[in-house]
Amino acid sequence: MSSKNGSSEFQKLTEPVMRKLIENIESPYVWMPLGLFVLCVLAYPITNFAGFLYLSVVFVILAFGADWVGRFRNRQLPVFHAELTNVAQKTKEFLESASSQSNMLRKQGKLSAARAITEKARTSIYNELARLASEYIHTREAQPGGLKRTKEMDDLVEEMRDVARRAAVQTLQPDIFLKSPDAGERVVGLAILEELGGASYFEQVLDSITNSKSAFEQYHSLRAIEGMLPSLEPAQRKRLRLALEDQMSGGEKKWIKPGTNRKVIALHILDAIEQDKYIQ
Repeated sequence: MSSKNGSSEFQKLTEPVMRKLIENIESPYVWMPLGLFVLCVLAYPITNFAGFLYLSVVFVILAFGADWVGRFRNRQLPVFHAELTNVAQKTKEFLESASSQSNMLRKQGKLSAARAITEKARTSIYNELARLASEYIHTREAQPGGLKRTKEMDDLVEEMRDVARRAAVQTLQPDIFLKSPDAGERVVGLAILEELGGASYFEQVLDSITNSKSAFEQYHSLRAIEGMLPSLEPAQRKRLRLALEDQMSGGEKKWIKPGTNRKVIALHILDAIEQDKYIQ
């Protein structure tokens, strides 16, 4: 009984080490040539037949070759692409598939492959967000200003939010997008923050409000910072109030004007700040 327990403990200790060297040890294409390699190595000192040495080299090459093919297959994911009409559903299906594959690999002890699948899924989502950002730029440049264009751009931002929601937005590092010189990527960052909430990116979003490149960008900056309100410190809320009052004072590139949806959100934020007894 103790022998079996000892063997089990030894297997638990050695398996992670073996998995680093030979990830797919359970595959017959790996363990069969590996077993033949061991037999050839054991046979050589008994027979002194040099052919066993050459065969052992061939078998070990075959074993590691099969293992590397298996490693490549373990890390494969389908290409992620979705149309605007089904991006949320496609994203959900893609993430469920990636999560299932990663969990299966982890159960098999293939931790490196499981991590690689997770990273590939994240990269695919980044790429999809970048594609949506490009569509935003195209829509903005191709159509004249007006309600129709604004509606289409809002739809794009909503799709970005759907993707962000499905992708566990806290891992998407929105500051990378917010710092981009590309307008579409900045809007992607704001769309992520509309889902993320929290005060972690307060400074970046406040700057986006006070130094917006467009009214549309400022609108989504306001939406993002509105979701941060419950997490803001009194000093941050005071700075936000001063920034909004300045933006409503009129002047060049001060987009919060009467009769706009930006004014509605700004007044709602100011009202929430005013009702907070901790704000002086």
